[in-house]
Amino acid sequence: MLRILISALVYVAWVESVFCKDLGAHVHGAVNLDIAVEKNEVLFMLSGPAESFLGFEYRAKTAKEKALVGKVKNEWKNGFPQYFGKKVMSDCKIKRVKWEQEFAGPKHSSVFAEGLLSCKSQIAKRKLTVSLKSQFKRIQVIKVQLLGEAGQIMVKKFKDDFFSLNL
Repeated sequence: MLRILISALVYVAWVESVFCKDLGAHVHGAVNLDIAVEKNEVLFMLSGPAESFLGFEYRAKTAKEKALVGKVKNEWKNGFPQYFGKKVMSDCKIKRVKWEQEFAGPKHSSVFAEGLLSCKSQIAKRKLTVSLKSQFKRIQVIKVQLLGEAGQIMVKKFKDDFFSLNL
């Protein structure tokens, strides 16, 4: 079932890119957060311009820039549930996680992060508190696509530093 949900999210993103005439460009300050829920698993997929997460899009050159890339990557890989509410995710374990910076030329890159949680109890009806903007100050808007357990889809943009989502 989770594969079906993931496929649906990918399809929605593809349709949006085709019909919105996405030319590979991105908007600084705008990131996408896709969430798929099934029973006791929840998948988070986060993407956006590297500038929104790092403050730059070129390959890290200085020791300080390289340390920042490593810090952001490690924070996601070791504790991404912190961005969605520690208490509500306290019974969950990270099952799969990745964070990648993909380059499209010397001065243009995007971040793609993913995390799959497996929880002891069902995910449905939990209330997430998304706090990505508290950590990444350059994010101005987060476009959320949520695919619920029953197949319902919610698409909404958020500009607040913190906002809640009902799974």
